[in-house]
Amino acid sequence: MSFDFPFYIYAWIASILYALVALLSKIVSKHAITNPWLFNFVWSMTTAAITGIVAVYFGVGLPMAWLSVVWVGIGATVAGILYFLALYKLDITVIGPLYNARTVFSFLLASIF
Repeated sequence: MSFDFPFYIYAWIASILYALVALLSKIVSKHAITNPWLFNFVWSMTTAAITGIVAVYFGVGLPMAWLSVVWVGIGATVAGILYFLALYKLDITVIGPLYNARTVFSFLLASIF
């Protein structure tokens, strides 16, 4: 399976989907799942299941170096927990732009390191 789109199309689609995810997660946190820990668990397990299915379909193997994968997992876990706790306390007009500002922070950290 090959998608021959220019990479900026992928970036635009991802940005639109991240905006939709922020809106939908705020709606779910307000009306469906009132416990942030349960929402974080459901979100993480759903993401892991979908990623696992896609990985098996495309024949992805195991990583050769696990240390970097563990560090990324720890960082993603902490970021996810903080995002969900903030999602329950902040308005979407605040959390959305802050969540999408991670691109700027990634650029700044990449420039430093």
